[in-house]
Amino acid sequence: MRSRIAHTFFLFFYAIPFMLSLYINYSHASAAPMPQPTDEPVTVIEISDPTATPTTPTATPVSTPSPQPAPTPTVTPSPSPEQEQPAVLKDSLVTVKVFDRTDNRVIELTMHDYIIRCVAGEMPATFPMEALKAQAVAARTFTARHMTSSCSSNSKAHVCTYHGCCQAYVSPERMQKNWGSNYAERLEKITRAVEETDGLVMTYNGEPITVFYFSTSNGYTEACQDVFVKNLPYYTSVESPGEESAPNYYSYVKISNDEFISTVKNKLGITISGSIEQSIDLQRSAGGRVKYITICGTKIKGTQFRTALGLKSTDFRFTFYDDQILIEVYGYGHGVGMSQLGAKAMAEGGSVFSDILAHYYVNTNLCQIY
Repeated sequence: MRSRIAHTFFLFFYAIPFMLSLYINYSHASAAPMPQPTDEPVTVIEISDPTATPTTPTATPVSTPSPQPAPTPTVTPSPSPEQEQPAVLKDSLVTVKVFDRTDNRVIELTMHDYIIRCVAGEMPATFPMEALKAQAVAARTFTARHMTSSCSSNSKAHVCTYHGCCQAYVSPERMQKNWGSNYAERLEKITRAVEETDGLVMTYNGEPITVFYFSTSNGYTEACQDVFVKNLPYYTSVESPGEESAPNYYSYVKISNDEFISTVKNKLGITISGSIEQSIDLQRSAGGRVKYITICGTKIKGTQFRTALGLKSTDFRFTFYDDQILIEVYGYGHGVGMSQLGAKAMAEGGSVFSDILAHYYVNTNLCQIY
């Protein structure tokens, strides 16, 4: 009896509670999730106590996982403000009133379009880019100077399309006719020259200069006062080499003695008596051109004689024969300012447009006019 009581006591107070404890622990362990394996490195970041006294940290390189690429957006992003609009050309904001002598009317063009048409008329598009840029600045400066007044051909215009009064001018229709299949390429080249010098003019004492330029020199340019009435300090005689092979560097005129005497009388009002050779005396400028010519005691400007005889420049020399005169001529144009063939030679030699302009227009500055 005692034995049964003891067995019952052991069963209720020791065996059953122990088995119940094992069951409960096994149930909890089965319900907990098992850790899954991963290939990602684990980075441990220790956050220090913000109230603790700071210590100097030791730099230790830490490898962090490379970020995963973001999914490709389905909406195209808006362009940045810098890409929204191209820069506005300064020349496109200025209006030039042009008297078109072909149609006998005044038209309005932007400075941008007008300078393109001037450069196309004044300089071959086949010239080097830096020479075309120099021509663009010269043409823009000429125009800017005339914007404060009116053209002598038409008081309602700033400039006209006649090169004898203002600058040469070629319409887009004429460009197409002149250039044919090369039209697009040459127009693009001249446009680049104009746009890459956008708004630039030459100044002296803060004002746009009076601009002169010409085709071909005799090796030197002329001081302004030796050709025109006014003395402008930025026009001095400077060397202009590299033009000896230019088409208009050398030309000549042969004229009979009788025709020479007749021309001088009819166009210059001078009567020649006696020996023609002995009746002529020449006075040359620093640039080698004839500044004055004296015929039978009458002194006239070399430019007057050039016009009367139809010569290409005032650098002329006489050779007298029995019944005729050979007049040899060097250069083409008045000789003041930039020689366009000289600009070509400088550009081919590596000079940039600013160097070319500084050479021919002494002590001038390049400035933005607008």
